[in-house]
Amino acid sequence: MGPPTVRFPPQARTIRPEEDSMADPTPVNSQITDAVTQTNVKVVAEAPAQAIATLYQVASHSTGLSLQNAVQSQQALNQISSAVVSKAAALIMAIGEKP
Repeated sequence: MGPPTVRFPPQARTIRPEEDSMADPTPVNSQITDAVTQTNVKVVAEAPAQAIATLYQVASHSTGLSLQNAVQSQQALNQISSAVVSKAAALIMAIGEKP
C-alpha cells in the first residue's frame, strides 16, 4: 500500500496574476498561506529592532542602578563625615579642659 494521494482543488493549481500569490499551490487557501508567510516575514524583519530596543532598556536600567549606588555611597560617606567632624570638634574643645 503506497502513500495516500493528495488531490489539489483546481483553484490551488492555477495561480492567477491578479492574486499575486507568494505560496506554492497547496490544499490550503492561498490567502491563508500568504497571510502566514507575511506574518513570519514581519516577525523576522522586526527582530533586530526588538533586540536593540531591549538592549537599550537593559543599558538604561543598569546605568540607573549605577547612579543609585553612587548616591547611596555618597550619602553613607556624608553620614560618616558628620560623625567624624562632630568627634573632632569634641576633641578640640576638650583640649583646654583639665582631666
